Amino acid sequence: MHLPTFSQEVKAKWFVKKDESGDEFIRLNGRKALLNDGLDHIFQISSDRVGAWLTRRNTKQILAKVPGSKIEQAGSEETIISCGIEHLELLCDAVGAKRRPVYTAEQREIMADRKYGTTGP
Repeated sequence: MHLPTFSQEVKAKWFVKKDESGDEFIRLNGRKALLNDGLDHIFQISSDRVGAWLTRRNTKQILAKVPGSKIEQAGSEETIISCGIEHLELLCDAVGAKRRPVYTAEQREIMADRKYGTTGP
């Protein structure tokens, strides 16, 4: 059984990846992040709740920044914080999720020219 997937809107704004079992997660910045030899990531618990698996972060500050957030599990080295999906953006900002870059049409055109070469007359 897989966890719910993130919406296309979320995938357009944040770096969403899949783990070995096919479940989606939002990447965090830093060396403790999942895929950087760490465990930190944001995942979808249900269709209306998300969670953040965190190691060695200031959970009190995160709880203060994200309305309705709560500690689901606290271990000696990691904590799982959850909140409603409506506060996903606040949670992502609070824990340092990896944003997708936003390019202007001109920047996309320049990148395409660099990748594929310019087509002349």
